[in-house]
Amino acid sequence: MASLRDYFSISTNGTRAALYGIGGVGKTQCAVNYCHSVKGDVHVLWVLAHRVSALKASFNKIADTLGLLKSIDPVKSVHEWLQGCRNSLVVFDNVDNINIVQPYLPREESHPFGKSQAVLLTTRDSAIVESETVPFGTEVNLFDTKDAIRLFMLNLNSWTPTQHDQIRTKMEDFTANSAVQRILNEKFGFTNITQLEKIAELTGRLPLAIVQCASYLRQYPTSYPDYIRKFQASTHKSRQRFLSHSPKGAQYSESIMTTWEISFEHIVQDLPGAGELLTMFGFLDRIGISMDLTESALTGLRFWQEKCVITPAADLRAKFHFLDFVGDYIDNLGLLQSLSLISQDPKKRQISMHPLVHEWTHLRLQGSRCAEWLIAVIRVLYHRLPPLIYSANDRSVPHQAEIVLCHTERCKELVGLYIEDILNCCPEVAMFFLESYLWYHGQDHLDVVEKLVARVREEDRNWVMKLLCGARLHQIVQDFQGSISGILDEVQYHRYSTSLTLLSKDNNTAPVGTRFVLTEATVTHRLGELLERDMRVPLHDIVHLDVHTRREQGTSSATTEAVTISAAQIAARLKPQATAANKTVKLLRNQPGT
Repeated sequence: MASLRDYFSISTNGTRAALYGIGGVGKTQCAVNYCHSVKGDVHVLWVLAHRVSALKASFNKIADTLGLLKSIDPVKSVHEWLQGCRNSLVVFDNVDNINIVQPYLPREESHPFGKSQAVLLTTRDSAIVESETVPFGTEVNLFDTKDAIRLFMLNLNSWTPTQHDQIRTKMEDFTANSAVQRILNEKFGFTNITQLEKIAELTGRLPLAIVQCASYLRQYPTSYPDYIRKFQASTHKSRQRFLSHSPKGAQYSESIMTTWEISFEHIVQDLPGAGELLTMFGFLDRIGISMDLTESALTGLRFWQEKCVITPAADLRAKFHFLDFVGDYIDNLGLLQSLSLISQDPKKRQISMHPLVHEWTHLRLQGSRCAEWLIAVIRVLYHRLPPLIYSANDRSVPHQAEIVLCHTERCKELVGLYIEDILNCCPEVAMFFLESYLWYHGQDHLDVVEKLVARVREEDRNWVMKLLCGARLHQIVQDFQGSISGILDEVQYHRYSTSLTLLSKDNNTAPVGTRFVLTEATVTHRLGELLERDMRVPLHDIVHLDVHTRREQGTSSATTEAVTISAAQIAARLKPQATAANKTVKLLRNQPGT
């Protein structure tokens, strides 16, 4: 703290510094403590920086709080607002990639009031420190043995203020407070300081692991000898589990994993569903797991003013039974939070996990099991993803989409990690990334689909390939629209772009993931009127498009073939019932061959 305070007080120009160290060492807490230590006239802004989506969301929220939400560019507006502050401190928490954070950093320049505009980063990447961007950094080190023991004891029990002070000042002397000694001995079997030193050793003196270890013993009191035997017996089994699928890039100590594995075994004994719920969380983004998503995962997705309802598949309901709100869902969450495996924000209705716990939840499984879980979780996300085109009256759709799409980055990461274990991929998985592309227009979404195509079931592979090729053509049009007027004119491009957004589903007559669209009608009708149309009316202006893309001599070219589908065929697929006319997907568009 002193080094940071000294550094920030040196210059009146903008200054940047970082707190860095291994994950779980307490960098965020140190940043919080520093924020509390600065004088009251300093404006402190907190930015989540682990992903681009988190950065954008943080600046949007800050702009909203400051009354700047009407601005077209929240980042620019916040930066300009900072220039008007006499003193400011902006914390970018959990910076994994400095390159994605760069555009969001306030500019380093002389402050108009001659005061400091400070920027503090927390990061696991020591390479960021002492660079041109971040010239100064302070490492957050592991605790020494005494501090580790002190932290363990403080979190082991609910102590009185006197006992709390005694542990902080004289924790080595058990006889200093007979009540502390009695509780440690009778409740946990600790009889001497050497036993506590053993706990500090097994937890690697990492603060998060220490707190977790104390939380386990507090939740499931057992004697020290039994705990140590369990701890050491589990080490070999845990190592086998973690090494059965190479944890690429993981740098976490083995003792952390073992501690959580012990907790997990007790969780599944008490509430098996809590263990499954925790595993599911490991395949979602660790920050911002919306309780709206988990509580609605097993319900029907309603859209188009609730004229269309999609119910989850029976196998998904069985797989994710632990999300049943009527069942043990609330108890499952409570147990996980009591063991510090998750954190809940009741006001935001969000669940978060520490990155170490987040990684452990999937590293503890074999690769094949991870692949099964990943596919199931993506199917749930796909089920809850509403159509991109929706009526203005469907005011909940943006929120429904937001709480789903925030998990695409995590899913893409895990698909890359476990692609070799995905042997029989259902088409919904590929469709999730294709539809994410429609929302985000990011090439990396299509790259994931290309990885998955070869692993999609053979009977579904052909139409998934067509959809992928169509999306690639859409990408080319997006990138080079100004130079390919010979391929698509403006109206035709509008039809094609729209055709990639309107969804309907028929589980009985079309493979899950085929897309139906209205093309000709979108050019001549307002969107609201289009969505109000009776889905039972035969649509003569719907056509089917097979799209193929090829790359020749380093350049992209596209060819298309159009095949008209009769109104009777369309009517057969778009059934009169709204519940059957729903969300699924064959790529259609009215574009003659070129």
